[in-house]
Amino acid sequence: MITPELLDYIKQQFITGVSERDVRNTLFENSWMKEDVDEAISYVKKITTSKSSKKKKLLVLSGTFFVIFIAFILLCIFFALSQTKVTETKNETGFAVQRSDDGQRIADLLKIQKELEDYYTKNNKYPGSLNELSDVPKNPSGGNYAYNPIGNPSTSYTLNAQIEGTADSQISIKGGFLTLKNQQGKK
Repeated sequence: MITPELLDYIKQQFITGVSERDVRNTLFENSWMKEDVDEAISYVKKITTSKSSKKKKLLVLSGTFFVIFIAFILLCIFFALSQTKVTETKNETGFAVQRSDDGQRIADLLKIQKELEDYYTKNNKYPGSLNELSDVPKNPSGGNYAYNPIGNPSTSYTLNAQIEGTADSQISIKGGFLTLKNQQGKK
């Protein structure tokens, strides 16, 4: 007959790392019937798996919320930058050139970040270069964005773009750079 004491004993043994085989042997040595031991161990495994499954679902849900929150913040930044006045800079020849590409840069970085995270999900590492991704946008002012994979294999990265329109008081970006870091992998 299965008793609460038997179930508690089995749970405690599993928690302390005792193998199922050793738990069974100890119970058999103390005159427990095989059917009762099988049923009790099966029950303990079922409730333990159910609790760990709930914890995993909660972790996934909280991680998803965090990603959505970060995306919301970046979209707010994108919106603020898209509403800012066009700034004037001078090119190499000294002529004034208008820049309103910061919003596009942020949108590009978000797109690249999503592709990097999808790549990580499929390969359990980040790519060695952006050339390994399918459709990488180019920086509006020309050239590529600065991607720096970290580790071998890459378990982290930084993705950079210089933000030109940071004089507006609605947003402050340290040193004129916006940096995104990986969401998965090594922090």
